[in-house]
Amino acid sequence: MDYGRRNSDNTKDHLQYHTPRGNITHKVVVAEIHRAPPTLPRNDINNMPHRYGNREGQRPNQYPLFESRELPQRRINANRTGPVPLYEYPVTTPDKSSFDYSRAKVEPRAVPPHERAMRLEPETRFNDVGFMRGITGPDKKIVGAIYHPVGDRAGFARAELQPLDRQGREHNRMLHERAQHAPRSPTWPTKSTR
Repeated sequence: MDYGRRNSDNTKDHLQYHTPRGNITHKVVVAEIHRAPPTLPRNDINNMPHRYGNREGQRPNQYPLFESRELPQRRINANRTGPVPLYEYPVTTPDKSSFDYSRAKVEPRAVPPHERAMRLEPETRFNDVGFMRGITGPDKKIVGAIYHPVGDRAGFARAELQPLDRQGREHNRMLHERAQHAPRSPTWPTKSTR
């Protein structure tokens, strides 16, 4: 079942989530959520993934980012259905590596010169959840994506689903090449060139 409307004949693999901070292909969101641990039992190390309440804004004026028609439904009884709980997962972005669910969250900060070499080791890298999240139901079926607007680490805005741009097509081509030729060293740029 496909949730949400979009004015496109493209499959989800040919779409991307647009944010002012950059575009993330739907394939990347699917891969990040697929590699994440299940929602239950709860991860006490870093509380990710966790429930998403679908409410944004200040208390008296809260509003949902996803409409009820877009959400997966569950049967409550013979005559009634209701929305299933939503979960948020961190999604990798061009400036951030994948989130490590087995380690505590460590926010990026300025690194003193004597610690820079130590930060290159995988177990000492910053483990930041970043600005982008994938939203799913309990079965990891993607409902959409949200992001923190620039300068607002508490609020979220919904990422628009749109057809791939040139950079997104190149990224999907790179992922396909990596899957076909795993032992080869990458010849594609791994960081955003913006």
